Amino acid sequence: MSNFKLTLACLLVTQAIAGYALAADHDVSQDGVITADITFTGTDTVLANIANSFNPGTTANFTNDSVLIVSAANAIGAGVQNFKDNSYLKITVADAISGGRQNFFDRSHIELVGVDLVNANLAFNLADADTKLSLSGNKVLLGLLEGKGKVVNDGNQDGTLTLDTGRWRTSTFDGVLADGSGSGTLNLIKQGVGEWIYNGDGSAMTGTTSVNNGQLTVNGDLSNSSVTVNSGGTLSGTGTVGSVAVKAAGMLGAENASDRLKINGDLDMARLSTFYVAAGPDGKAGLVEVKGTASIEGGSVYVAAGAGHYAPSTVYTILTAQGGVDGQFLGVSSNLYFLNPKLIYNADSVELELERNDKSIVSVARSRSSINVASSLGTHTDTLINHLLSTDHETASLALEQLAGAASASRVAAMLASTAQVSNTLLRAMEQRDNRGNSLHPAVLHGDAPMAVSNDRGPHDPRGEGRVWFKALGSQGSFESEDNAGDLKQRTSGGLMGADWPVGDAWRMGVVSGYSKTDLDAGDYLSGAMKSYHLGAYAWHHYGPLATRMGFAYSNHEGTSKRQVDYNNFSDTPRGHFDASGQQVFVEFAYQTANARLVKEPFINLSYQRYQRDAYAEKGGAASLYVQEQQQNNLTSTLGLRVASLRQLDNGMSLTPRAAAGWRHTYGDTEIIARQRFVSGGSAFEVYGSNLDRDSLMLEGGLDLGLSPSQSLGLGYTGEIGSNGRNHGWQAQWRLSF
Repeated sequence: MSNFKLTLACLLVTQAIAGYALAADHDVSQDGVITADITFTGTDTVLANIANSFNPGTTANFTNDSVLIVSAANAIGAGVQNFKDNSYLKITVADAISGGRQNFFDRSHIELVGVDLVNANLAFNLADADTKLSLSGNKVLLGLLEGKGKVVNDGNQDGTLTLDTGRWRTSTFDGVLADGSGSGTLNLIKQGVGEWIYNGDGSAMTGTTSVNNGQLTVNGDLSNSSVTVNSGGTLSGTGTVGSVAVKAAGMLGAENASDRLKINGDLDMARLSTFYVAAGPDGKAGLVEVKGTASIEGGSVYVAAGAGHYAPSTVYTILTAQGGVDGQFLGVSSNLYFLNPKLIYNADSVELELERNDKSIVSVARSRSSINVASSLGTHTDTLINHLLSTDHETASLALEQLAGAASASRVAAMLASTAQVSNTLLRAMEQRDNRGNSLHPAVLHGDAPMAVSNDRGPHDPRGEGRVWFKALGSQGSFESEDNAGDLKQRTSGGLMGADWPVGDAWRMGVVSGYSKTDLDAGDYLSGAMKSYHLGAYAWHHYGPLATRMGFAYSNHEGTSKRQVDYNNFSDTPRGHFDASGQQVFVEFAYQTANARLVKEPFINLSYQRYQRDAYAEKGGAASLYVQEQQQNNLTSTLGLRVASLRQLDNGMSLTPRAAAGWRHTYGDTEIIARQRFVSGGSAFEVYGSNLDRDSLMLEGGLDLGLSPSQSLGLGYTGEIGSNGRNHGWQAQWRLSF
């Protein structure tokens, strides 16, 4: 066994390939299965004569002059086989390989002995320049062919190499394609979706090339191979091919504006074929150069224009033919919405002209805000409009939405929802007025009989003289606008601190202050933050079961904003800084009744909210806006019911779950409008944010824990749900009576 070497322990390999039979010349007949990594060297010969001879995950290395002879169908279906030095793979039966990965290095090669090798799962890597695949007049179908090696026919019968990229989608081969020794030629077929890129020297290949499906990109030399592009196929690249015939539903063209595809012969474009042109704003376009005659029997030209700023009229040369151009295309189309393509025919060339059409920018707008900004752009020509005019319909529509900045108008809805937590907090403080942290104590004292609830303590009760409280709060909400361009999300966190005390025999009053921060997010349309400082006062009065609660709060806001405008090679990030303020006043009337431990409180609430923002100018490039001052005033009414239940615990603590639901109606104008113009010029225009909900559902819930007669903790939830906006808030509170 001087020429037989294994890289694993003998016991392991012997068990793994128990079917080996050694001949005098050290040939190895494999009737077993390789289940571990192994290396063959010297002049070892391995005969794979059963199906699935290599397990998945195994690697077999063939080095020196070793040989793997495959004599059974599907003998290789998995694993990796590496061939190095002068080793080679010899295939003596059809369908010998159905999978795995075969890598060839140094001077290793593949021989076909009178059989075809056809399987789209095959993956050959001819890694080094001296590796070789010899077809010998047979047919080989591969799913993947990579590397720098040689594929030759080497026979007196024609051989065919087929690449089916349906599984791997793309692969690149930098090696040689050649007829080889003998009188037979090498033919090439590209089929299956995906792309095969050829960068090598195929000048010694004189057989035909057929593109049946997917894309064949020739960046190398196939100058002596005539190419037929059939239905579903595409030929492109920067290299050289022989004569080209593009059939119906086939495509020929340069994929990039800098590509030059050379045809060493004639070009025939059939009816219903497509000539593809990539064009750029710099005056460059893909070019097909024909050495012979270009015969155009119909078909169409499609122009894929790249991003950038195009002149009002640009002329490109897209086809030249030394033998002349015969015929014309039936039509031309483009992905550019505001530039019309036109073909110009010369004796030996075809030119393309892109020129401005009469379509208005407003025609691509899809919302009221984008219609208005499009009208504003129409009053001046600058960087914005020049980049906009050289886009397709969809890009132009999105660009108008970005330029409009409609999400900035939706800030009003977000801030009104955020600051509404201040008034909600004041109401909760007044509902929990006595020193136990709830208003249910009278119901417990009077047992289970139905009753009208009144405060059984006077305001001068020594345990109820004063109270301080702190509440941590947070909320998040979303606000929808037309076509989603002004959609906005807000997330708020902060805290409020208050104190209240009795005034006279039936009144109490208090003050509150706090801070909150609101983050705003509308994706690329808008992001920003608002820092808010709150100050307010509240008071309430009880007359038997009737409760009157009222309050006022003032909020001062410091805001920042950032927008991202990015389309057609134009990019800008305008940033803004502004001041705003808000005021809210409310009054509520409630009537409490109790049944057993359950207290019910129908209520009606009237509230007025006002938001005012100062004008500001964004800092940035051409997309920067001057945003005029904005004001929103609304009156709302809420009709609802609160319920709560006091549970006295054995340890002296109390537990109070509570819930509420109501219907809120908003009066006045619910449409939110912001007026702005571009800093660089143009007329002012209006944008529309998320409308306030005319009607919405109000929800509350919570749980209060009375720790002692003077101290309590609580958790709470508030929600407002409407067709345009949804806002959910939560609170954690602590109260101390003294």
